Amino acid sequence: MRAIFAILIAISSLSVNAWEVRDHHKRGTNYNLLLRSGEIADLDSALSQEKRILSGINLGRVIELQSDSLQTEIQSYLNRHHPNELSAALSSASDMHNPRIKLLRKPFEEALLDSTYVQSIADVLREYSYEIEGVSTEKFMLVEHKYFDAIAWLKVKQLTSKASRTPQTAPLL
Repeated sequence: MRAIFAILIAISSLSVNAWEVRDHHKRGTNYNLLLRSGEIADLDSALSQEKRILSGINLGRVIELQSDSLQTEIQSYLNRHHPNELSAALSSASDMHNPRIKLLRKPFEEALLDSTYVQSIADVLREYSYEIEGVSTEKFMLVEHKYFDAIAWLKVKQLTSKASRTPQTAPLL
């Protein structure tokens, strides 16, 4: 019986460790989540344990997130909506200072927001009355002339209460 209890505790602590909770600019009422494992499955657990208001989610490096499927979706999106910029970027130097790469940064952010990976995060957030209002990236580049990479943040906002039409507030701790 003790062994089963120990295993359950270990499993629950693993899911909490997949997402690291950080204060948002040292204000006690808001927090950010930092993705540690690349798995979205544990987001529900992290959100249910926190009583403060979520401000954002740091996804870390995009190249480490479900690489193949996410990269394929991003390439497909850019091919459909920004084919000229994509072609120019893929045929040039792939560092973040290249002007052709810089032109693709905003379209890349659009593609990331449109991906099933980010949409699955949005689905979980909606259950807790949050929505993704944008994405912010830094160190955007191409790796090996084919993989997109950047450090990505999802900007999150709390939805307003249907009854009051005012933002919900965090409970006093």
